[in-house]
Amino acid sequence: LEDITDNDYVVLNRKTNLFNTKDVGLQPYYPDVVKNQRIFDLPKVMNKDLGFLLGALVSEGSFHNNQILFNNSDNEFYGLVKQSILSQFENIHLYERELRKSHCVELSIYYKQIVDFLINIGLTNVKSDEKEIPHAIFKAKKEIVVSFLRGLFEGDGSVCFKTDKRHGGNAIELTYNSKSKKLIDQLKTLLLNFGIVTTQPYVDKRSNCYKLIISDVSNIKKFRDEINF
Repeated sequence: LEDITDNDYVVLNRKTNLFNTKDVGLQPYYPDVVKNQRIFDLPKVMNKDLGFLLGALVSEGSFHNNQILFNNSDNEFYGLVKQSILSQFENIHLYERELRKSHCVELSIYYKQIVDFLINIGLTNVKSDEKEIPHAIFKAKKEIVVSFLRGLFEGDGSVCFKTDKRHGGNAIELTYNSKSKKLIDQLKTLLLNFGIVTTQPYVDKRSNCYKLIISDVSNIKKFRDEINF
């Protein structure tokens, strides 16, 4: 900032033309295989199904005993995630079980080659407060980023309906919750690439999560038109 003078101009680009227009090749992220390991044909380029899967796993996925777990009580969302996995890794077998106490269905990705591949493209094996957006998403084309955000918001996003006391009317807000400050900051930047402005994140004391809010009708309309659920 000390180098800025009265003769300098600041330009903010709020258009959606900053995304990559070329396919991102994934071969450099293929893991080394070991003897007697089950081998799958891995995706050659980033695509919408893989973007959606990454979004869902960042929000609702977890690592346990070298496996990637995903569970959800929403059958439609669960089915879309399962279908994304099957479309990306042909002939994969998923271990599934019902979690009766939480009324969820859970699947497990346990093949080492696939787990290592997802880690290599940016899915982090960390606790919830250290999660981040996979680096492959920042390099992806716009339609893939859209799919990622759909998966992400289906997991930890929500729509809040409330009465606006200032204007005496009703309003809605779109929110995203995460314990990871880094993830929230990255998401704020990613949404700005769509021209969607969000509030300053704050910590919800009830859940100890960072809350990012999309308010104002113009921003909500942009989210609906560009991303949606």
